[in-house]
Amino acid sequence: MLDLYTLYHFAERLYTGFSRHLPGGYALPPLQMVIELTYRCNLKCGFCFQRRQMEQLHLRRGGTAQELSLEEIQQIIAQTPPWCLIIFTGGEPFVRSDILDILAYAARKRRCHFVTNGALITPEAARALVDLGVLSVGFSIDGDRATHDRVRGVPGTFDRAIAAMREVRQHRQNTRRRWPLIGFKITITASNVRDLTHIIEMARQAGVDYCTYQIINTSLLTSGLQLSDEMTPYFACPDPIEGFDLEALEGQLRRLDQMRSDGAPAIRLSPNIPRGEIVAHYANELDVRSYTCYAPWSGVNVSAYGDVFPCFNYRIGSLRESTLQALWNGPRYRAFRQALRRRGLFAGCVGCCDLVYRGNGELHSGKR
Repeated sequence: MLDLYTLYHFAERLYTGFSRHLPGGYALPPLQMVIELTYRCNLKCGFCFQRRQMEQLHLRRGGTAQELSLEEIQQIIAQTPPWCLIIFTGGEPFVRSDILDILAYAARKRRCHFVTNGALITPEAARALVDLGVLSVGFSIDGDRATHDRVRGVPGTFDRAIAAMREVRQHRQNTRRRWPLIGFKITITASNVRDLTHIIEMARQAGVDYCTYQIINTSLLTSGLQLSDEMTPYFACPDPIEGFDLEALEGQLRRLDQMRSDGAPAIRLSPNIPRGEIVAHYANELDVRSYTCYAPWSGVNVSAYGDVFPCFNYRIGSLRESTLQALWNGPRYRAFRQALRRRGLFAGCVGCCDLVYRGNGELHSGKR
């Protein structure tokens, strides 16, 4: 299988390596755009930072703003360069009745990927994902049926997600197409830390192409749901991780390292850092001084309401009021890039999937 993940990140390093040296915080056109289609979701995951943000927002505002329309999303995508990868997230993208129309346009104009819990994907929609030419689909999976449904808060979620994934795979096989690649997206939590390697066995039986293990992010400052005009909130560390079995985590990560050479599915870590650094993260000992970041030079995030932000929810501007070109190299985005280069990573960067390790690769030796 062509490892698009490795290929993309190699291209990103080359692209941003040049872009980061441009004066004044300027950058080459974005290599990636993440569009948060909605903050609505059909599930009730306890670890979801957006769910906690929604609860706070409803208490303060009593509602949500107007989501981008299909036409607005099309106009936004049309402003990206031809080589830009479009990534759709949520909430859950399939709560939108126009999701297949959105994916149809995006896949026709650009390469696109999206992440879903899979529970709302009908067999017809699963087959459409293949026919539309979507590049890849990431299904959020937390463990076996019991673990997954407990974490997601809705019984039957696991079976519906696996059925959707199998329908995509079967139709891809029947039509002799390469795309979309199918992945499991696993957030490492206290609920599944002892079952990380078991998920690989599940993925093999299901014919999944890759499994991506992502560290948990306890920050409430990473989506476009609640934007800030100031950078100072990002100077503080996210909430600490509590009650985690570090010994189990280290053992599971060691076993995953051993399983990487066993064939499909491909095993990835997000961020791609040494396992000792992952353990350090869950021990609340990760040192951001060992890391750098390319994200503000390579990508842009768009909220469900058309607001632009770099990675943290730092307000750049609105695509309902301005253009992508004007905002991408406008004064606020350039100020963010310059602050990041001047200060190094913010304390709030702990837990981000865009961290780039620049250490020597040895296991973390902090106190535990």
